[in-house]
Amino acid sequence: MTSPIVHPLTSLPLQLSVVQKEATDRRLQNVLGAIITSHYASSSPDLADFRSTVRDKDVKQDSSVLSDFRNLVPLTDYEAYRPWVAKFFERPCKLSEVENLLALGLPSYFAASSSTTGSKPKHFARYIGSTGLVRSTQDLVRSSALTGTIAPVFTLSYRDIVDVMTASGEVVKRIPVTIASAGFQRTCEEWTVETDNIRLASVGKYPFGQDATMDGH
Repeated sequence: MTSPIVHPLTSLPLQLSVVQKEATDRRLQNVLGAIITSHYASSSPDLADFRSTVRDKDVKQDSSVLSDFRNLVPLTDYEAYRPWVAKFFERPCKLSEVENLLALGLPSYFAASSSTTGSKPKHFARYIGSTGLVRSTQDLVRSSALTGTIAPVFTLSYRDIVDVMTASGEVVKRIPVTIASAGFQRTCEEWTVETDNIRLASVGKYPFGQDATMDGH
């Protein structure tokens, strides 16, 4: 039997295009509402025009903020964020310096790039939950087109840990530096680095984390 020829779409049907735009706008407004009071949003020169325009607007509700953002915020690359992310990797990492830095609170994890565009990986702070954009892995599986038995394979190892400390030296949060998929899975399942050895003691010979792999990656 000859397989049917499938032609890829060059554009979305109008109904799907409307749905996509609404979903994109909703997510963007959620993100803007989550970061607008962060230290980065309050002082970055790249957001100066945007800040002055939306100063008296409700960023979380006013839809005109979306066009303001698209018209006034220039395209940036990683170099615009590097000095901010670097604060997390200072030793010690001080709570007073990094809390509410790029979004409210502290990151769930740092996603490390594969170093394909440089000799060192880039690090991206992921604030999962503060924007309400992430569904649980169970919801993602239920909403997918997959059927039958699903056996996902992934790593939960990390390359480093950022210990965020108070002025008195108390560690208030341990943030893993890992690949994005591992950090995302950890966050969805609420698996912290503090409980790794307890949770996995019965299934692995080696301590979980940096010592669980040959090269720490």
